[in-house]
Order: sequence, then structure tokens, then C-alpha cells
Amino acid sequence: MYFPSKVGGKPAWLNPEILPNVADLTCANCQNRLNFLLQLYAPLENKETTFHRTLFIFCCFNGQCHSFPGSIRVFRSQLPKINKYYPASPPKFEDDPDASNEETIDEQEDDPFLAGKLCQVCGQPASQQCSQCRKVRYCCKQHQQFDWKERHKLECPKLKQGEKSEKRIILEGTQYVYKQWEIIVEEDSTDNTKKGEVSDIQREMKEMEKHQNTELTDITGEDLDEIDKMQKVDKQFLKFQKRIKQHPDQVLRYSITREDAAVLWISSQNQINNVPPCEHCGKERVFEMQITPQLIHYLEQDELLDTAIDFGTLVIFTCKDSCDAEGVGYFPEFIWRQMP
Repeated sequence: MYFPSKVGGKPAWLNPEILPNVADLTCANCQNRLNFLLQLYAPLENKETTFHRTLFIFCCFNGQCHSFPGSIRVFRSQLPKINKYYPASPPKFEDDPDASNEETIDEQEDDPFLAGKLCQVCGQPASQQCSQCRKVRYCCKQHQQFDWKERHKLECPKLKQGEKSEKRIILEGTQYVYKQWEIIVEEDSTDNTKKGEVSDIQREMKEMEKHQNTELTDITGEDLDEIDKMQKVDKQFLKFQKRIKQHPDQVLRYSITREDAAVLWISSQNQINNVPPCEHCGKERVFEMQITPQLIHYLEQDELLDTAIDFGTLVIFTCKDSCDAEGVGYFPEFIWRQMP
């Protein structure tokens, strides 16, 4: 598939020739290579150069870094319909009845623009190679050590003797590569002002007011506990909870038009009001999509570990003009992490 929307696995680079640099794919806090989190194919119809357009999100595998800037990053890549990488008319693919979802073949090795440029573990730009066979490349020492233990220790002597390597299976569900899932994009028919949702929230707020106005002489110990609990309830969290409950498998919310779209904040605290402008053209950034906490479940990580990914929502803002610049394949955009 040329233009997938997916979680985990290796990134399917839209522009296979001009990739992000190493610094942009490195955690600013711990200096480890970022993990590929997800990508969303998000073309825009109002501009020739955004016929193909994908958003890529990367994050540090150490969740303790996520409170620091530069530990979660988003990039925008775009191409016109006529380009040197993809045909103007996409080929027709037939379903393979024998295809299995248990293993994912690494197809990047067959791409003439990407062959020999990417890390064998994570699929990101690589500057190192195995010193023995000189056939396999890596982006960092940690990934090389990991691959040696997992498989390269056995295949290296064969490659060194000139044998052709077999098709490599992407090692999903590991510390460095999340398990791969396809993202199914569907229209959200739920209205922000759905009557049932509003009435539920209003009912809970009235319940809070009733407790707050109760005379002290009428309050029991159980009432005090209930009042304390009610006063701690965040109205915005209730709204978020009610909305997400209608689509419990939803991992992201996307605004196709990027006009008048509102962020569904998970809390009334730690919201951002002043989004920095685009670094390339200076235009304002607008809300385009947000990742919901349901995604954490699909990553299949041990959520009890201190290093596990944790967030309330990740909100992505992109250049309003989706600007272009010669020689730039991936434009950094702005992402905001909000906790509950």
C-alpha cells in the first residue's frame, strides 16, 4: 500500500528521497532514537502540492521523557499528483486470501530510493552498518545490539559470504517497534451538542450544585465524601468522557477541512492558547487532529511500567497553508501533550 494510515510497524515514508535528519528523530531529553508511533494519510484538495499528504508522529519509547519538549514530534510530508515516486493512477491490488496478519514483510528493501538507507529495526534513516557483513544498516547502537540478538547473529555469516538475504519480517511489538495496526478512517456523525450528551453533563453539574447548597446540619459523613468527589470532577473531562464513550475504539479525531474545528480537550487544565506559527512560512497553525488515549491500549505495552507511554490526548496543529519549501521533504509541525 502506497499511502497507509497506520499505527506502529515501520514508517511508510511518503517522500522516500528527502528524509528527516537524525536530530529531528532523536529525543531531546535522553538522546535516544524516537519510536515511530503512527501516520495518517491526509491529502488536501485545495492545493496542487498536497494531492498526497501524510502526517507522521514519533515519540520516545521512555514515557518519562514525554513531559519534556522534543520527546514527541510530528512531521508533515506532501507531494503533487505528478511526481517521480508514484504513478498518477494507483495500481489495482487484489486481496491475497493466504495473507496473514501475524507477520509483516519489510517492503522498503525493494524501494530504489530507500534501499540501503534505513535502519533494519525501525525503518528510520541509518548512518551505521554491520562491520562484518556490511550489508545491514542501523540508526543507532541500541538497535544494532537488539537486531544481533534477535536474528542478525545467524544471518550475518551468510550475508558475508555473498548469499542473498531472505525477506525480512518486521519485529513488531518490541521496545523499538510498536505492533502494527491499520487505521480505518470513518466520518464521525456525532454532533458536539448532542442532546443526550449535554443533558447528562448538565444533570451531573446540577447534582454537584445540590450538594454544594446543602445545609451543614443535613450533611452526613457519606455526603461529605460525595461532595468532595463531586467538587473534584472536571466539567471538560466529563464532556471528553461522554463523547469518547460513543466511539470506544476511536484512536484519533481528524478535521478534514481544518476550519472551525475544535479540540476535544480532556481537561480544563493545561490547554494551549498560543500555538507557535509555522517555522517555514510564518503563517499560523490550525488544529488538524488529535490522538485519544485509546491508542495506548493498542500499543500492547506494560502500562504499569514507569517507562510506559501515558497521555490524555495528543493534539496536532499544522501550517494553515500547508506550505512548501524546496529541498524539504518533512516539515516539523506542533504537537501538544495534555494529561487528564
